[in-house]
Amino acid sequence: AAGGEGEVTFTGVCIAVRKKGMGSNFVLRNVVDGVAVERMFRTFSPLIRDASVVGSVKTNKSKMYYLRDRQLRDSTFGEAIARRPPVAPKK
Repeated sequence: AAGGEGEVTFTGVCIAVRKKGMGSNFVLRNVVDGVAVERMFRTFSPLIRDASVVGSVKTNKSKMYYLRDRQLRDSTFGEAIARRPPVAPKK
């Protein structure tokens, strides 16, 4: 669409990544107006113009579906990331 019509920015916690070649996708979760929202995006979709990592936290699980059963504040993005300690880069 011309003039940036239809552009949507979605920021969230990445709770899952599926690596299957051209069928790869990732799932982002965030709280919008008090409701938990999850969106799945295809990694190689031409509709995605830009994707960037804003923060990083080391976890013991590759799929963080357990966030669905936790409180909403655990799924928020922004202040929750700022409170967590930074992750040391891998050598």
